[in-house]
Amino acid sequence: MTWHHLPKWMGGSRMRPVFFDKLCVHQHNPELKRWGIRSFAAFIARSDNMLLLWSPDYFKRLWCVLELAAMVRCVQCKDPDTEEDDNRLPLIIIPVRLAVFGVTMNALMACTLLPVTILDGLGM
Repeated sequence: MTWHHLPKWMGGSRMRPVFFDKLCVHQHNPELKRWGIRSFAAFIARSDNMLLLWSPDYFKRLWCVLELAAMVRCVQCKDPDTEEDDNRLPLIIIPVRLAVFGVTMNALMACTLLPVTILDGLGM
């Protein structure tokens, strides 16, 4: 299991890739960090939407601004003749405090469903 498959283990029914920048881009090894930064633009280009966990200091972090700018650029570069969506920015904004509550609830749910999932996987 990787962080990309976390929603499946959090009680979701479909396996959908998820990109957590802090977890998917190495924070200490410079070579791995460069590789991760080069890769995230391609991931954003193929994303259906972006979840922005907003806090008052969000725009003080260059990394966050870079990701948001990449999403805006990807939307602008879509070919309107081949894309069914219009130029709306696929952005979901949630305050961090609300997100912490949601993640906590999902973690509790995952803890209660994990034994059932394991037993089901073992055919029991």
